Amino acid sequence: GYYYYYSLLKVDSLVDDGNTNLISEIISLQERTIKILSRIFKPNSHFWILWNKRKKEYFKAVEIEKKLFKIDLFDFGAYS
Repeated sequence: GYYYYYSLLKVDSLVDDGNTNLISEIISLQERTIKILSRIFKPNSHFWILWNKRKKEYFKAVEIEKKLFKIDLFDFGAYS
């Protein structure tokens, strides 16, 4: 779990800062995660259904976050 969590922190940095230098490290961390988890959970395990569900939820959250940053929620100029 640690490797995947760490990779998500790196993905967040990639999304926020556009630091494409992190891509190879992210892939490596996620590969390491999958190798370990594949030894623990069989391919037909309910774990992988939940894994894919959470992965989709994560990417949806990233999408929502990016949309929110494009919205001007507060006009500071109106109060200057």
